[in-house]
Formats: sequence, C-alpha cells, structure tokens
Amino acid sequence: SMNDTPKALELLKKAYELAPEFREARIMYAGILIDQKQDALADEIVAPLLNDELAADQRLISAYLARKDFERIAKLWDARVRVLPQDSQARFALAASYHAAGQKQKSIEILEQAAKDIPEITAQAQELIRQIKAGTIQAQQ
Repeated sequence: SMNDTPKALELLKKAYELAPEFREARIMYAGILIDQKQDALADEIVAPLLNDELAADQRLISAYLARKDFERIAKLWDARVRVLPQDSQARFALAASYHAAGQKQKSIEILEQAAKDIPEITAQAQELIRQIKAGTIQAQQ
C-alpha cells in the first residue's frame, strides 16, 4: 500500500548500499526514487546503468512513463543504441521517445541515421519520418 512507501524506500536503499554492483537492487531502488520524484538521486543511481545494452530496463521505462518523462526514457534507449547499434527496435524506441518528448527534429534525425546504419529498415524509417512530418503518427505508448 502507499503508506508503506517509506519502508520500501528504506529497504531498497539498504539492499542497494549493501551491494551497489548488484543491478537488480540498483534498478529497484531507482524505480522507487523515480516514483517518489527524487530525480537528482535517481539520476545518480541510474547513471552507471547507462554503460551497457541493459540500460533500457522495462521497470525503469515504466517508472518514467508513469511520469511522462520521455527525455529520461530517451536516455535509456540512447545507451542501448550506443552499445548495440544494430538493434533496430531500440532505434525506433529512441525515435519514439524523442517524438513523445516533443522533439520531432531529433526523432527524424535518429530515424535517418538508423536507415543509414541498418539499410534493411530504410523503408520503415522513411515511412515514420513521412508520418512525423505530416503530423499523422500515432504515439505507441
């Protein structure tokens, strides 16, 4: 229940402090911090996760999504794209995050770069670009 949040926060903080290298504890602690709008601390806890392809963890995305924080969702997908440039789904998710954040031009640039880097998704990327420019795209959140 909601009034157990301080207790949960304390437990997750302890678990994280006991083993900061343990990814699960870090993600769960970050999730509750995001939920509690403790953004500065959450950013600090999330930062080390941005070095590998597992950055775009669904629990973090969900926590940010609940707050409509698309900029931070984009950061998670950006980390995955950096490490796994051939992951076309991550490219589309990154473009969608920027689009949801209102950054249409950035979204288009990401799709253009994706088409260059992964030729087999060119048609799909170009169609999305066309829809963004026409303002007809449906945000798939």
